[in-house]
Amino acid sequence: MNEEDLKQRLGEAEATIDALRRQEVDAVVGSDRVMVLRLREAEQKLRESEQRFRVLVETTAQAVWETDAAGRVVQESATWLQYTGQKKGGSLGDGWLQAFHPDDRDEMREKWREAVDSQRTLDAECRLHGPGDTWRWTHVRAAPIRESADGPVTKWVGMNSDITRRKTAEALLEQARDRAESASEARGEFVANMSHEIRTPMTAILGYADILGNRLDDPDDLECIETIRSNGRFLLQIINDILDLSKIDAGQIPIQRKDVSVAELIIEILQLMEVPAKENRLSLQVEFATRLPETIETDPLRLRQILVNLLGNAIKFTTEGEVRLIARFDSERNRIEFDVVDTGIGIHPAEREHLFEPFMQSDASSTRAAGGTGLGLTISRQLARMLGGDIAVHSRLGEGSTFMLSIDCGSHGQLREMQRELENVSPVDAKTSDTPQLRGRILLVDDRREIRFLAEHLITDAGASVITAGGGEEALALIEEDRTGEATVDVILMDVQMPVMDGLEATRRLRQKGFDRPVVALTASAMQKDRDRCFAAGCNDFISKPIDRDILLGKLSHWIEQSRNVASAKTPSDG
Repeated sequence: MNEEDLKQRLGEAEATIDALRRQEVDAVVGSDRVMVLRLREAEQKLRESEQRFRVLVETTAQAVWETDAAGRVVQESATWLQYTGQKKGGSLGDGWLQAFHPDDRDEMREKWREAVDSQRTLDAECRLHGPGDTWRWTHVRAAPIRESADGPVTKWVGMNSDITRRKTAEALLEQARDRAESASEARGEFVANMSHEIRTPMTAILGYADILGNRLDDPDDLECIETIRSNGRFLLQIINDILDLSKIDAGQIPIQRKDVSVAELIIEILQLMEVPAKENRLSLQVEFATRLPETIETDPLRLRQILVNLLGNAIKFTTEGEVRLIARFDSERNRIEFDVVDTGIGIHPAEREHLFEPFMQSDASSTRAAGGTGLGLTISRQLARMLGGDIAVHSRLGEGSTFMLSIDCGSHGQLREMQRELENVSPVDAKTSDTPQLRGRILLVDDRREIRFLAEHLITDAGASVITAGGGEEALALIEEDRTGEATVDVILMDVQMPVMDGLEATRRLRQKGFDRPVVALTASAMQKDRDRCFAAGCNDFISKPIDRDILLGKLSHWIEQSRNVASAKTPSDG
């Protein structure tokens, strides 16, 4: 019998006894002796029931106590005395509060007073003096007893239940959670630091390979340079995959939904994947099983990342035949679905179960031959689920595989036939872009000499002039000196991680001194929080290492123009 049953039984018994007494008086007045006898018999049975109830209270495993209407203890059970070690009568009045832990006593006194004043049930957890002179966690519950449903409170019945095991388990769980969070945070920091330490030297490796490639003519030398480039890019892909997985685990990949043209997305992916398909002598086809929405609401970057990964895998593991991308719209579930079908090596049934687990590869020997980290499918499935969908696979060993991607469309445009959109598109449009011509003065700040030389070479080849600094303090000195001369720095290209004074601190000090020209951070860190720190310090933009020539020159061209606009706004007009 639990506390609520005990309370209810006691209240019902006392209320009934009082009612019987009133009926007995009425019966005597009415000279109804038979009724008197019946009432006395019923009263005796109720007293026996109440006595059994009292015995039950005394023998229950819980520590039970009873108070008057004002909340002062008038009776304690034997279990209470045995549990707390108080002597009989020691808990009467306010003495029961002395059994609580000194650190919990004032809080319990306040909670008990609030319950009595409001005539509401007390429900609390605190430490109580327990067996063996120990402090045990207990759940305290005390309920008011009334003569009738809307009558005044006549007494309170309370009970303490030992919850030490539960509190111990909760504490252990909290400690385990803290350790897991610390381990996850440490892993994230390690991955970020590893990324930085690899990306910085890879900037030099790939950059100098480009410089050498432009200076060499011998085919064998150029083949060696291309080997350096391709392996460097492969190493970066491994780092990017590990970073993506780490960011997903840490919840640091934001999903940015916006209206996306389905036709433009498919055409872009087709153009991108047509080159590796032709290199493998494969046919790459796009089919539309249904009409598709003109636009869908999703994250185009992440959807593109998933489809490129699935198509890349299909091309990589298909030696002959074709790869098809089949698109359809499921109006009932408001999902767009993509099937990536290949005629490749297929996947063994035992391996399909682990296909989406991190670092698992479907065919170790084939994968080693083709190259891969075993992370692409793991990342793709998690991204698909973040987009409101999923990825599944069907495959027959030696016959090919079908990977089925579905994502939620959100709000979407009208349905239309898409095949016509591809008719006038050349899948292998070579996208050549002219080198931007820069006309400005750049301050390049980096503590690594080889990075300064590489970036300076790229910038000066585009037409701009460059001054360099090997650290934050030197950059501050150059800017201070520059203010006294005629030359003006249009943009600062600022490395983030440098000894003595890093790029963020240097940028903050420049802003405090009133420097208002653009500062573009040059960072090997790829985590979102690192980029946020760049903006918080006062940077206008950032460029990730390894340096991409087109991105570098494009952003510098943009910020040089912005810098000139700022300067023009400050210069008084001649008219």
